[in-house]
Amino acid sequence: MRLSSARRETGGLRRAAGIASAVLLGLAITGCGSDDEDPAAGGSRAPSASGESAEPDATPTPEPVTLEELAEDPCTAIDDMDAFALGLTDPEPSEGDSGKSCNWETRDGVSAGIVVHLSESAETVAEDWEDGRDTDAAIDGYTVIQEEFQAICFTVVATRPDQSILITTIGGEEHQSTLCPLGTAFAERALAHLETGG
Repeated sequence: MRLSSARRETGGLRRAAGIASAVLLGLAITGCGSDDEDPAAGGSRAPSASGESAEPDATPTPEPVTLEELAEDPCTAIDDMDAFALGLTDPEPSEGDSGKSCNWETRDGVSAGIVVHLSESAETVAEDWEDGRDTDAAIDGYTVIQEEFQAICFTVVATRPDQSILITTIGGEEHQSTLCPLGTAFAERALAHLETGG
């Protein structure tokens, strides 16, 4: 009698353990379906403010743009995949004394902007920041002048002898070490879309 009762209890425990395992397995399968739920899980996606993935769909490489086209619409300097890779979002066009520009933001509050100078050399554009700290920025095939100040970095790239692009990256003191590298990486991606020759 005692043996039969013990068997029934053991059987009940096994069934309960089986149900618990099934529930946990179901939760694990549901949780593994998306990296959006937990960016720390090793996924490459980052959640957006709306809760959906900020990673854009893979698209074919866009047609190269001329410097003149880029000056007219600086927000085309980088595409969605570039912006995602750089951690940038929300491009905002604007216009000032230097012409049209476009500015992106990071989730940490750093901004990166681009202005195209169709009739100024990199040296001329960089004259305004000669008192900054020169960095060792380099991009294959291009002359780069990069000057760093507190909370800002200017990256000027000579696209032709009398033409250049200016990348400005701005952030708080905690982002100081990342500003110039971001400027260089931004410039590299923008130049990759630029039509060369002519």
